[in-house]
Amino acid sequence: MRQMIGFFASKGLAISLLLGTFLGLGPVSASAEYNSGKLGEAAGAYLIAVDMILQLQKSQCGYVFKKKKHNFADTVKEVQGYLRPSDQKELQIFLDGEEFRKAQGDNRHFIQESLRSLKREGLDEKTSCGMFASNTAMVHEQAKQKWEYAKEHYAK
Repeated sequence: MRQMIGFFASKGLAISLLLGTFLGLGPVSASAEYNSGKLGEAAGAYLIAVDMILQLQKSQCGYVFKKKKHNFADTVKEVQGYLRPSDQKELQIFLDGEEFRKAQGDNRHFIQESLRSLKREGLDEKTSCGMFASNTAMVHEQAKQKWEYAKEHYAK
């Protein structure tokens, strides 16, 4: 579970997500027993990807995700449903803490700076938003797939 906390707290996480490095979202080795580290890694990627979409929805690009609704509280609830009680408590403490609020602020700042940078490169807002949203949606889908795999293989 500590891996999940480090995963959320990492400033470079948002950058890695949006630059399409997929944060090691490739194949995960199989295991038939509960593994909080593997669950935490997958849950962290999934939760931060949902947060990035929500942050993007609050930006000038919010119209891009208008039809698709994401709810962070529901996502946290889903994740907690697969964690052992001690890991649930650790996740909640982290989500209620300053470190996570800072990570969310970092995500907002990253989005704004990235959009400004694309504008300086001569891209109009619609093109910038489309590029940014497309990459964010792709990373979200891969993080969700990794989470689905982790639930099936490591929550037993």
